Amino acid sequence: MKQVIKITAIISLCFILIGIGLAGSGYMLGGSLNWSYLPSSNRFFTEKNAKHKIIKKDLDAFTSIDLASDSYDIVITQGDSYSLAYPEYNNIHTTYSVENDTLKLESKSEHTVNFSLSGTSYSDYSLVLTVPSKQALSKITLKSSSGDIELSNLDFDQANITANYGDITLSHLSGSTLDLKADAGDVDISDTELASGNFTLNYGNFDIKSTTISELALVNDSGDFSAKKFTSDSANLNLHYGDADTESSTIKNLTATLDSGDCDLELTGSKSDYSIDLTSDTDDIEVGDEDASGHYNYVRDTPNTIQVSTHYGSISLDFTH
Repeated sequence: MKQVIKITAIISLCFILIGIGLAGSGYMLGGSLNWSYLPSSNRFFTEKNAKHKIIKKDLDAFTSIDLASDSYDIVITQGDSYSLAYPEYNNIHTTYSVENDTLKLESKSEHTVNFSLSGTSYSDYSLVLTVPSKQALSKITLKSSSGDIELSNLDFDQANITANYGDITLSHLSGSTLDLKADAGDVDISDTELASGNFTLNYGNFDIKSTTISELALVNDSGDFSAKKFTSDSANLNLHYGDADTESSTIKNLTATLDSGDCDLELTGSKSDYSIDLTSDTDDIEVGDEDASGHYNYVRDTPNTIQVSTHYGSISLDFTH
């Protein structure tokens, strides 16, 4: 019995000493304990000795952007000049060049083995690219594996955005065509004017306000659609799981298909401006003060149409006049 107690005491003492050692290491590292192992160079580094100075570069003029990143948040906005800024880290390698009026930029992170007792090691992962205010861009191509994307105050002809994980914020944009695909993350659009917008989301909400998109197509597997002061000649919504809501919006031709979700629409104008066809498998339809069971049909001699169907959900339609 005494031997068991002795062994237990020794083990306890060892754990206490280990705890003291870890606490001391945390103090030496500025109150944090974050270690990373970089296999390529066979070395350890900590938050304290990690490179994270901000690299700032002036760039040659360009009219197109081809950017791929698997680690940084991406910010592209208006500035005084063509410039690039990003924090430098041991495990993230960034290369760029301007060829044939196209900025080609790739930021790739190297696999690390991390050990942390105090959360994330790094606080600033933003790559910031600026374009002069009067420069219209021909094409923007963005591919992001992980990180938020923010585009603002840009003029472009065509934009293609592909994102795996991260929110996407678009504001004060003017463009012809925008194609966006996102696996997981919300999309917010404001104060923007586009001729055509095609959006495919797997998981995330889609919010749009004070924006004009002449032709909008949205497919969302799981997430809500919300529009305020939105203007469109044609909007096609296909939602698997999620609600669709509009407020003070002008949509000349709306087609919305919802598998499971409510549709609550407020459109500008009056009921007589539209031909209306609504179908709800749950028999819950309201048009102004009218109630309908299962199906509502209203035909007018007008090119404007509203077609909405939902399998599991209600439909509510109101007009501002």
